[in-house]
Formats: sequence, C-alpha cells, structure tokens
Amino acid sequence: MIGKIINGVFQSIEKQTYEVDIKSYGLFALNEKLNNHIFRELLNFYDFEDARKLYVIASLRTMFSDIKNEHLKHEYDTNFISKIYPKCALSPNTISSFLEKIGKSSSKMEDFMNKRLEEFSNHSIVIDGMLKNNTSETNIFSEMSRKSRTKGAQNLNLIYAYDINAQEPVASSVYPGNMLDYTAFRDFLRTYKIKNGFLILDRGFDDKECKNLMREKNIKYLMPIKINHTFKKFNLKSGFNFTFTYDDDTIRAKKIIINNKYYLCYKSTLTEMVEKKNFISRAHKKGAYDEIKLLERENLFGLIIFECNYDLDLKDIYVAYKKRWEIELLFKQFKNVLEQNEANVQGNYRLLATEFINFFIFNYALQNKKPPLK
Repeated sequence: MIGKIINGVFQSIEKQTYEVDIKSYGLFALNEKLNNHIFRELLNFYDFEDARKLYVIASLRTMFSDIKNEHLKHEYDTNFISKIYPKCALSPNTISSFLEKIGKSSSKMEDFMNKRLEEFSNHSIVIDGMLKNNTSETNIFSEMSRKSRTKGAQNLNLIYAYDINAQEPVASSVYPGNMLDYTAFRDFLRTYKIKNGFLILDRGFDDKECKNLMREKNIKYLMPIKINHTFKKFNLKSGFNFTFTYDDDTIRAKKIIINNKYYLCYKSTLTEMVEKKNFISRAHKKGAYDEIKLLERENLFGLIIFECNYDLDLKDIYVAYKKRWEIELLFKQFKNVLEQNEANVQGNYRLLATEFINFFIFNYALQNKKPPLK
C-alpha cells in the first residue's frame, strides 16, 4: 500500500526521512587544520575506510574528551566532520568489531610508528613511561604495578617517544603493568627503528642491556643518575667553571669522564639556595642542627648529574632536559583525558587499538592546546 484517501484527498504514506542539516563546525575546523596530516599518514598503511574511521574516532574523542562509544554516532552526525568524512559507521557494536580488527594487525601499527621515527631521525627524542589504570580481566596487559598498593587498581605500562623540536609524540607501545620500565624499554628499542637519535631518558631506564642496545644503534642517550656514595668521592665542590643562564637562574657546570662515559654536573644557583635554606630550617625546627652534617651535604645542594655516552655541549644538554620536563608536564595534563572511559577496555586486540587511537588523541591535544616550548 502506497497511500490512503482521506477526506477525498490522496495521502502518501511514504516514510519521511530527516537529516541533520545544522552541524557544529568550530572545533572540527581547528582540529582539521592542525591534524589532518595524520589522516594522510594513515592512508599509507590502511585502506581508505579504516584510515577514515581511525581518524574520525580520534578526532571526536579529542573534541569531546569524556565521550563514550555509544555517543560517538550522535556527535559524528551533528558535527561537520560527517560532511568531510561521510558514511562512517559508528554504532557501539561496529566500533567494537573495528577495534578488534585493527588490534589484530599490530604490525601495521608498528610500521606506522617506524615511518614517523624515520621522519624524525636525528632529532632529540624524549622517552617516558606512564602507568595507566585498567581494570579489565580479559586482557594480558592489566596487572598489579608498583603503584597498585597505594591506588588499589591494576595498570598498563605505556612507553611514549616524543620529539622535542616538533613537540609531538612519534611512537608508543603498550606493556603489562607489572613490567619494569627498563624491561619494556628493551623491547621498545628492539621493536622500533630508532637510529642515530638522541634519547633523553628517566632514571627508570638505567639498565646495562638498554645501554648496549643504544650503543649498537649509534644512539646518544642522556639520563639523570642517583648521586650515591661513589660520586660523593669525586670533587663536587669545585671545577664548575662553565656558567650560563636559564629561566632567570645561573647554572654552573662541569664534565667528569669515567670509563668513556661523560658525567655532566650542574649546580643551579636558585635551587642551591632553596635546598640549603630548607635543610637548615628543618634541622632547626627539630632542634638537631649540626654544622658538620650541613658541610657534608653542602656540595650536593642544587646539584644534578647526567650520564651521557657522547661528548655534548653542556648548555645544550641542560636545555634539552628542561624541555623534557615541559613535555612531561603536558603529558600529565592530558593523562586524565587518555584515561576517560577506558578503565575497563576488554580484550587484548581492542586494547591495543584503543591505545593506538590514544596516540593520535595525545598528538591532537598537544597540537590544539599546548603552549609553545621555550
């Protein structure tokens, strides 16, 4: 039946369709301007439909940070992104199946990351690890970590590589939450083609095997070291003959060479004053001021020592490490965004695909919101 006659007038019963013809534009325009190169990069490794869906999901989760999978379709339909990237199926079941498919092909994700690392070769790269909550019981990555006792939650261990100059992540990988940072870093070095670069590391990556791998790949590295009794034997009182300024602070510096390794020593004038003041104040409040103990520690106030396997410029090293901390602050700023609605991602493959998308979200977020580095 195609219609009825009502009061002598034929009325078609064809069902009318209604399309969303008013779509939000501002957030999409900014995101597209800054990040659409990622879509082009994805096309080198994925077919058009999969590249489009990865880009669209990451873009929507960037624009609407607390969005759930069941709401993605609504935001897609009412956003201008659906005009530029049309016919993207985003029902919850479709998304789940899509993530499963993407996650099963981990080699494509690795190839994508390796291509980016190739483009950023010879740059200064920060390597950092992060524990992220995950309470799923159906993936192999969710494990009790060193922080689980205090936070009461299982974690994933994420390793990220960031380019200091471009101010964006270039590679990432997922590991079980109970895996030590340096163990994960060994696999990271073997998986990704980091060659002739300069890696700025944290203390957690201090490992002999990691250092051997970096030497084999001709990678320069820099990491802060714990000032233990061995270094207290060296002259840390004098010899700081090189000076420079950084952020209204005057830095004194010197190099110590031991067994073909360079130990770069820095004393911050401002930090030295603050640490000395705090030490004396704490001792005074406890009624335990001891000048001998003060003199024993005086050489360590404001001191930081880095280990490096190449002879590099003292000021350049210090500035590079300070930039590392600026990037880490940005990373912490967006950690909560990356954890939104993902604490219970089920299944190994879906989790891998979700973290692949999070890699783009972090990149997008940095491009959209980051302040310029100094």
